Amino acid sequence: MFKINKYLKDSTLYSAPLIHDQRGFLSPLTDDINPDLINRVCFVGNFGRGVKRGIHYHKKEWKIYSVLTGAAKFLSLKIPENIIDENNKEVIKNYLEKNPQSIKSFVLSSRSPEVLVIPSWHANGWISLEDNTNVIFASNLQFKDAKLDDYRFGSDLVSEKYWEMG
Repeated sequence: MFKINKYLKDSTLYSAPLIHDQRGFLSPLTDDINPDLINRVCFVGNFGRGVKRGIHYHKKEWKIYSVLTGAAKFLSLKIPENIIDENNKEVIKNYLEKNPQSIKSFVLSSRSPEVLVIPSWHANGWISLEDNTNVIFASNLQFKDAKLDDYRFGSDLVSEKYWEMG
């Protein structure tokens, strides 16, 4: 049984195994992921510290992230499907302000291999905590299908306090 499967309902962080010897290390990132959740893999790089990506919302798409170099802070927002309307961002902002428990943050670093799973029905985004942060992510949808399931709200959907880098 895979730890990461279609039955997950909340964003979850998993430690990836780390195997090392005198040559270096290996971290099998996908061994615990049901292969049905991987139809596309992308590599995303941010050149500078403080670069934000997102916030995007998906009704069908899952995202599974890992940081290859640098560090990043990820936000996951559980937003009820009955208020999702990309033309009325204020309704969503008001919901998030009144329900801060629906916002989770996770810090991932290349120095500690981890996998962050963000299931469908969650909005997500991330910010680079270091220069030259590179992230790999897997998705259950091909790019052409993901584009049809993409609701873009921008980083100002949440208060700036959630993006603080410490």
